[in-house]
Amino acid sequence: MKHLIFFGILVCWLGLTVPARPGTPDEGSLRAAAAAFSLTTSVDGAGWQAYGSFLHADFTRWFVGKRVFDRDGLIASVREWWQDGTRVASTESEIVHLSISGNLGVVRKNVTERYLDGKGKASGEFRGFAVQVWQYRDNRWQMLTLDIAPVQTP
Repeated sequence: MKHLIFFGILVCWLGLTVPARPGTPDEGSLRAAAAAFSLTTSVDGAGWQAYGSFLHADFTRWFVGKRVFDRDGLIASVREWWQDGTRVASTESEIVHLSISGNLGVVRKNVTERYLDGKGKASGEFRGFAVQVWQYRDNRWQMLTLDIAPVQTP
């Protein structure tokens, strides 16, 4: 009986510690992709090219009450922003929901970003909710959609 209990504990422990098979989407890799995406436009970030590398060919971004960008439109916008010297000075984000179904992942989070202009001076802040839908293909996560809704601050 002791051996059976030990075997059961060992199986449970292995199930918790063995990483997912290569090429299999998992929550850890989705969290890492979402974090890496956010860092691309930071002060020390890799810039608009890196930002664009996370976007699926069929990507769209919707700003509530504003406009919709396709992949090329958003990359052009971020490139212009980047070339003007604008950077994300700091980001606070809290993932409030993360789920995976097959090769699709959803990340919902609260976000606050503070920006610097091309002269390195504070130039504003954004607070809002973001919903990211990702697809796992070719052994990496690619973002299909990014919907953003600003939150009014008092």
